[in-house]
Amino acid sequence: MSQDPVIQNAIISVSNKQGLTEFAQGLVAAGVTIYSTGGTRRHLEEASIPVKDVTEYTQFPEMMDGRLKTLHPKIFGGILCRHDREDDMGAIGEHGIFPIPLVVVNLYPFEETIAKEGVTDAQAIEQIDIGGPSLVRAAAKNHAFTTIACKPSQYPEILAELKDGGTTSLALRRKLAAALRVPPPPLSERWPSTLAWSSKSRPLPERSWVRRSLRRKARARKILSRGRIDWAVHRQHAAESAQRIAEHRQAQSWGSSRRRSLESSL
Repeated sequence: MSQDPVIQNAIISVSNKQGLTEFAQGLVAAGVTIYSTGGTRRHLEEASIPVKDVTEYTQFPEMMDGRLKTLHPKIFGGILCRHDREDDMGAIGEHGIFPIPLVVVNLYPFEETIAKEGVTDAQAIEQIDIGGPSLVRAAAKNHAFTTIACKPSQYPEILAELKDGGTTSLALRRKLAAALRVPPPPLSERWPSTLAWSSKSRPLPERSWVRRSLRRKARARKILSRGRIDWAVHRQHAAESAQRIAEHRQAQSWGSSRRRSLESSL
């Protein structure tokens, strides 16, 4: 049975710093120890907010220009532990792991980066978030005990409950977990064309496959709610799918020719 664990530790790693200073100040005032990494930690330190580097806790250094920061058993064990299971709590205690019942994460701005004119492949690749989605999924999986915040608009509600009782309610944790929008595989439907279409020589397609897919799904739901097939819409879907396939094949063809050109120049 779920219980509401007292929030004593939180991990914060965000690209969107909006409202972060005020939120972190509220957490510290409520007695929460904040663990953070990289730019988020520096942002909090500049605001004179007490914060501990994740590496101090894990005793494992950040490396590869920040590619490896939070992927560590001491982090994920603290997020995933079930507070009503003696074996879980015993295991983390045995290995020196603290419970981390609050995770504040938003992801690298991948879509925004590849939409910029002139962005290089290397710049786009570094915006593929690995640790962020992993933290989000772990917290959401264990929402019976762990609170996940991915948007600044969620901060006030979390602080309000935290100030009242030092924890959050299961109802709020469920609400926050249900609001998540973790990138589907593969990260972005625009990613394959990002690799194939070099930004140095060709612009990226103006329309995101993600947006087109969402529009198709919305239309499909509308059709199902009517209880009949709209053949005009069906033909439109088929035409869009054919266009998408053609764009993908063109991108693949161009990517292949580019690789051959590069190989011949070596």
